[in-house]
Amino acid sequence: MLRQILIAFFAVLTAAAPAAAQRSFDIPGLGTIQFGGGQNRQVDQRRIDQRFKVLDRKRNYNDESRIVFDVGRRQGRFSQLRIRAIGKVLRITSMQVVFGNGKSQDIDVYQAIQPGEVSAPLDLTGDARGIRRVVLTKRRAWQRERGEVELLGLPDETGDYKLIGSERHRDRDRDIEFDVGGSKGRFDSIRLRALGEPVRITTIDVTFGNRRTQSIRYFKTLKPGYLSEPLDLQGDSRGIRRIVINKRRSYANGRGTLQLLGLPGSAPPPVAEPRYSVLGTERTGRRGEDVVFNDINSRNRWDEIRIKALDRAIRIDDVVIVFGNGKRQRVDIDQRLRPGEATRAIPLDGRNARRIDRIRVDVNRRRGPRGRLQVLGVGPKAAPPPRRPRRAAQQKVPEGWVLFGSETVGTRAERQVLPIGKDAGIFDRITFRALRNDIHIRDVTVVYGNGNRDRRDIDLLVPAGYGTPPIDLKTGRRSGRFIREIIVTYRSEGRRWGNNTALLQVYGEYADEWLKGRDRASDRGQWIRLGARRAAMFNKDNDSINVGKRFGRFRAVQVRVHKSKVKIYGMTITYENGTTEKVPIYGKISKGGSSAPFDLKGRKRFIRHIDLRYKTSFSLRGDAVVEVWGLR
Repeated sequence: MLRQILIAFFAVLTAAAPAAAQRSFDIPGLGTIQFGGGQNRQVDQRRIDQRFKVLDRKRNYNDESRIVFDVGRRQGRFSQLRIRAIGKVLRITSMQVVFGNGKSQDIDVYQAIQPGEVSAPLDLTGDARGIRRVVLTKRRAWQRERGEVELLGLPDETGDYKLIGSERHRDRDRDIEFDVGGSKGRFDSIRLRALGEPVRITTIDVTFGNRRTQSIRYFKTLKPGYLSEPLDLQGDSRGIRRIVINKRRSYANGRGTLQLLGLPGSAPPPVAEPRYSVLGTERTGRRGEDVVFNDINSRNRWDEIRIKALDRAIRIDDVVIVFGNGKRQRVDIDQRLRPGEATRAIPLDGRNARRIDRIRVDVNRRRGPRGRLQVLGVGPKAAPPPRRPRRAAQQKVPEGWVLFGSETVGTRAERQVLPIGKDAGIFDRITFRALRNDIHIRDVTVVYGNGNRDRRDIDLLVPAGYGTPPIDLKTGRRSGRFIREIIVTYRSEGRRWGNNTALLQVYGEYADEWLKGRDRASDRGQWIRLGARRAAMFNKDNDSINVGKRFGRFRAVQVRVHKSKVKIYGMTITYENGTTEKVPIYGKISKGGSSAPFDLKGRKRFIRHIDLRYKTSFSLRGDAVVEVWGLR
C-alpha cells in the first residue's frame, strides 16, 4: 500500500513539473526515481556516450546477486566508472574494483537505475588505474523480464602527469593544503582533479623547495571527474614544498576529494664534464665560517675550477684562490647551489695553467645542518684519482731525542709553524709522533738558521702512539744544522665519536758535533736541552728522562715550563756511577717561567737519567710542556 501511495504522489509531481527539467530522488527500498526529462536528458546522455567507453556488457538475470565484468588492463587506464541498465531496472548495492596491480576498492552505491539510464559517476582511488575486473552486487528481483548491464569507463586524460597528493575537503572549508615536502621530484606544471563534489577555486599558492612562492589566479569551478588545464610553474623544473588551494565556501554538508597531479620535469644536466677531477672535499662549519680547502694537489696545474654542493643546499658568496706563488684571485659567485649542483666554470688568471695552494669559499649558512662542498678542476693533465696515504710502520721515538713542542690538530688540513731557534742547538734528524688519534702528515718544510728551506713530501698516516721514521736533515759545514722553524701540513684522521682531534709532537736528535764540543772553553756556560715531557691536566705524573754519556758532563740543571702553569713536587738525578741526588725544586712554575738553577754535587757529572714529579693546572691552552735543561 505504501509503495502505491508513493508512486501516485510522484506521478502528480511529474505532471506538475516543467517538461524541460530533469530531477531525481533516491528512495530507500525503491531506488532512484527520475521524472521530467526532455531535451536535457538527451544532452546528458550524449555527453556520457562521447566521454565514457563501454568496457563490458553482461546479462542481468533475476536470480543472481552478482555480476562480474572482465575488463583487463589492455583496455587502458580509467578515473571514473558508470553503470547503464538496459531493458529492466537495476538496483545496485555495492561494487568491488580489482586493479591491475592486485589492489582493490570497495564502493557503496545503493542506486536504482532505470532502463536506459546510467548511474552517478563512481570515482576510483589513486591515480588513473588499469582495471582487471569489476564485481557488481545487486538485489534479486522476481519479475520475469530480463535485461542487460553495461560497464562504462572514463579514459585517463592525465597523459604523463603523475599523482602527487590527494586531500579530502568539505564545502565549508576555505582552503585545501597539500604538503608535498620536495621528495616527489621536480615538475614543470600541475593539474587538479575534483572527485565527489565540485570545487570553486579562486587562487593557487605554490611554495617551492627554495622557499620562493608563486600565486596563480584561477577563478573557475572544477566539476567532479574533470581535470583542470595545465598550470605552468615559474622557472625550470621546480621541487614543490607546499601548495594551498583557496576556494569559495558554502554552507552545504557535501564532502569531496581534490587530487594534485604534476608533470615531471627533465633531469638537470650534469654539473661537470667527465674531464673534471676532484681536488678536495670539505664540510661546512659553524655560521659565518668559511670553508678552506688546503689539501690540494699542488704538483699539477689547472685551467679552471668549479664548486659543487654534494648533499645539502648551500649558498656561496665568493671564492678566493691562492696560487703557488702567493698571488690571489677573488671571484664573486652569489649563487645558491642545490644538492648535486655546481657553479659555473671559474677560469684561473694567467695565460698558462696555474698551481693552486689553497681555496677559501665564503659560505652564507644561517641555519640548518652542515653540508659538504667539493672542488672540481680541469687542466692540461688530469690529476690522478685520490688515494689514501700509506700507513707508517709502528715505531717508537728513540731514547735521547728531545721534544721541541706539541700542537693540537683537527680533522681539517692545517699548516702549522713550530719555532725552534738557534739556542736549541744543532740537530741531525727529526721525527714526529701522533697521540690520541692517527695523523696524516702531508709535507714538512725545515727552515735552517741561514734561511734555506728543505721541503719533504712525507704523505704518511702515522698511527696513534707511534712516530714516523727518522728524517735526516741536510748537512752544512758541520755535521748538523741549526733549525729556525719547522712547517708541517697535517690533519687528524680521528674516528672517535666526540673527540676527533689529535696531538702532534716533534722530536730532534742532537748532532755529534754539537755534543763533542762540550769540553771546549767556548762551550762553558752553555745550556743544553736534556729532554721534555707533556704534562696532562688533572693527573700527577712521574716521568723519567734518559740522558746518558753522549750529552757530556753538566754542572747544574734547571726546569722550564711552557703553555700552562705546573706544580713541581721534586726531582731526583741518577748519575752514571749509580749515586742519586734529590733536587729541592718545589712549588708552582708559571707559563713561560723556569726554576732557579741547581748546582750538582761535584764539579761536573755524567747524568744517567732524571726522575721528575709534577702536576699541571687547568688551562684552555691544553697540556703543559715541562723541559729539563743542563748547564755545561
